[in-house]
Order: sequence, then structure tokens, then C-alpha cells
Amino acid sequence: MQIVLLGAAIINQVFTAEWGTTLVLVVLTIFNAVLGLRGEAKAEADKTPLQKQLDRLTMIIAGLAGVALGFDKPAPDLMKHKPRPLKQPILSRSQWVRVVLLGVLAAVCTVYFESVYEQVSVETAATMGFVAFAFLVIAMGLSARSETSSAFNRDILSDRNQLRFMV
Repeated sequence: MQIVLLGAAIINQVFTAEWGTTLVLVVLTIFNAVLGLRGEAKAEADKTPLQKQLDRLTMIIAGLAGVALGFDKPAPDLMKHKPRPLKQPILSRSQWVRVVLLGVLAAVCTVYFESVYEQVSVETAATMGFVAFAFLVIAMGLSARSETSSAFNRDILSDRNQLRFMV
């Protein structure tokens, strides 16, 4: 949010040279950042060390999955495709359905594992939920390589760099 507000302030100043609007946007950015930091500090203080560790590991796994997709080899016929028209949305309706369904599936699986292992202990439930989520992120990262094929095929073994980042 702060980046968007600062970007709007810079663009406003460059194109219109209106100091009033720019100052309002900068003040809103600072106010938003202060409120966000206060809320984050309160939420972080209430977390247990295990929850903090799981948060960090989740960010690392998601980051590595993103890096792996960035290093994925492009499709051989990539330059033969026409560019997307400007009025066409970036994600089609079927892509949105896929993203939402995969997100719901990941949430349901994670919550299921946590609820099953909660009888053992809270730490075991959090660990099992995290492990389930981590494996689902890897599967989603591998399936993001193609809109039509699954992560569970022989073609995923073709790019060793992506497999290294994912695993």
C-alpha cells in the first residue's frame, strides 16, 4: 500500500507539479505505515516462537517457489504467440477458477492436517499443517509451469534448475 501511495505521489508531482496533492499522498503514506507497523508489532508480540518460525519458513518456501518459476525455461513457441490485447484481463476466468480452487484445496488440506494432529499437541498440529502446506506450495509451483498440464507428469523432470529451487 505504501509503495502505491508513494508511486502516486511521485507520478502526481512529475505530471501535475501540484505540491498539495503530493504532500497529502506522502502524509497518508506515513500515516498508513505507522498504523501498519503498530498493528504488525501487536500481532507479532502475540505469536509464539513456533508460529514465528513457521511464518518465516512459509515465506522462504513461497519465495523459492517464485524464484524457481522465474528461472523456468520459456516455451519453445513463446515468441510465436501474439501479445495479449490491452483490454483482455491478465487472468482469464478459467485461470481465476484454477487459482481459487487450488487455494481452497491448500487451505482445506492444511486445516484438515492441523485438526487431525491437534489431538496429539498444538506443536505437532502446527508442524503437520506447515508440512502439508509446504508440499502443496511445491505442487502448486510445479503446476504453475503450464496452464493445461499437471505437476504430476514426466516433463517436470526436464528442468533441473527449477527442481533444485522447489526442493
